[in-house]
Amino acid sequence: MTNPNKAELRRLAEASEQAFANLCEHGGDEAAEAWHAAEEAYSVASGSSVVLALLDESDEWERLFKSAGNATKNAISDRDQLRAQVEALRIQVSTLTEWYSNALDVIREVSAAIHGVTYMDPPDGGDVSIPEQIRRMAKDAELYRWVSSGVQEAETLVSVVICHGGDSRKVAERIAVYMEANQEAPNA
Repeated sequence: MTNPNKAELRRLAEASEQAFANLCEHGGDEAAEAWHAAEEAYSVASGSSVVLALLDESDEWERLFKSAGNATKNAISDRDQLRAQVEALRIQVSTLTEWYSNALDVIREVSAAIHGVTYMDPPDGGDVSIPEQIRRMAKDAELYRWVSSGVQEAETLVSVVICHGGDSRKVAERIAVYMEANQEAPNA
């Protein structure tokens, strides 16, 4: 198919229309011949190959518009899905941020409750984790409950504390030995 010169086709069509309007308005043989010549020029310029080329071009543009419309619909759908995903992620981040903040508050409260370095290994100066410190406190609490359960063990505890100069780890080790002995004793 040929690639029609649309500007020339437009000029010829407009000339034919103008010639026809002139014929209708003024009449006469000269106007009729002018219109006939303009129609002939337009008819030659707009043959079947030109019409087919224009129709093919029109079809191609229609296909491109439909394709662009589908691409736009897909892009809008993708955009909406991404917006939903972003919103879900924002909610997750907000939830995790709140959870993390609460966890930090709990850690601060627990850390504040553990005074000094009593439950840390003295040589490392504080590298013991908070869970390990809590385990050590639980063991001390168990020893305290044992000591406070009977008066006769109090004298033993006092002598252990005095003997070891108040070193809580050594005291705890000695008390553990006494506790085991006390549990194994037949009259315990």
